[in-house]
Amino acid sequence: MATTNFKQWDSALTNVESDGSYAGDSMRINGAASGVFPKETFNKVALQAANMAAAIAEMMVAKGYTVEDGSAGTSGHDFTALKAILANLMTAVDKIPTAAAADTATTAGSATTAGALSEGGNVIHTKIISIVDWNMADDGTKVVAHGCTLSKIRSMSASIRPDSDVTPQVLYGCPFMDDSSEVPPDAFIALVDATNINLSRVPAGTFDSVDFHDVSGFVRGWITITYVE
Repeated sequence: MATTNFKQWDSALTNVESDGSYAGDSMRINGAASGVFPKETFNKVALQAANMAAAIAEMMVAKGYTVEDGSAGTSGHDFTALKAILANLMTAVDKIPTAAAADTATTAGSATTAGALSEGGNVIHTKIISIVDWNMADDGTKVVAHGCTLSKIRSMSASIRPDSDVTPQVLYGCPFMDDSSEVPPDAFIALVDATNINLSRVPAGTFDSVDFHDVSGFVRGWITITYVE
């Protein structure tokens, strides 16, 4: 069971300087220099610092983390451990990919970014892979290497764009079909194995067209994969 030894100070709110007095207190504004440090002012300072720390600690306890100040000398609960626990707090900065969190796109046309979400403590990453030179008018299938561990893949989709580069369409895995009278979509992710993603389009469908014919390095679209590490 998660616990914390961070506690509130003066939780009964006795002998504490009022907000109005504290706002204009010269000792608060200029710092303690000499003379008497009034107990009411000290209690206000200690209350604000301790209560903020206790509130954060109790929030982390509710999430399953044990948060201690290290004074008990318990192994694994020192200042370094406290910093590591607080690193689990997420801010807007953690949601913005940085140079350290994103790989440069490779010649294979893929890039990987660490995300802010997690699964059981494992960070969920997003990987984008370019689909290059798929002449969909002549070739009904396209095989693209995904470079991931199959068991760690959590979701996958693909966007396909025409030669005119307007109105891209998103492909998902081939849906479950109840009987043979049902037909698959015009294009779909047909199979994913340990190495490759197999894309497919049906004959005489939307993508079996000169509108999806260009090659010579043309990026037909992108595959987006989420996976854990």
